[in-house]
Amino acid sequence: MNIFRVIMLIGLISFSVDQQLVSLILAAHNPLLDSFFLLITRTETSIAALLILSFVIYRKQSIIPLWCACGMSTAVVYLLKVFIMRPRPFMIMAFAPLIIETTSSFPSNHAALVFTALPFLPEKRYWLAFALFVALSRVYVGVHYPTDVIFGSLLGYGVGWFVHERWHQWYHR
Repeated sequence: MNIFRVIMLIGLISFSVDQQLVSLILAAHNPLLDSFFLLITRTETSIAALLILSFVIYRKQSIIPLWCACGMSTAVVYLLKVFIMRPRPFMIMAFAPLIIETTSSFPSNHAALVFTALPFLPEKRYWLAFALFVALSRVYVGVHYPTDVIFGSLLGYGVGWFVHERWHQWYHR
């Protein structure tokens, strides 16, 4: 069995499990959680801006690779979205999401961006907790499947790590 078949098999299994997991999360909706996850989904941009601002103030050499990593991560995500064209859960499962997104579902750019920042942070645990909430919020509000945010998170972290490592190798020559 070659690697392509293994990946396709894992993809098919995970996509079928995705709908079941989304259904379980939809069953947990209540006004308090709705408000919380809407806040998390909508404010991650502001938090990211504050993070970037803190890099400008405290670690000027880190702002360029962070921006490069975010740009690379976003570019890869949107290329994948164009080629994979996975419909959003609310389009397939016929429910009303808490927010509307119009691009394809796979992978999650929100998850990718918040995880891209992790390798650049000296203290990761608070940002990791926030990043996990952002990723979960995308499933909770009905615009992503779990595999969308898992893959987006891994992709974002991978791009962030790659850029961070290469930058330090180049910068410290």
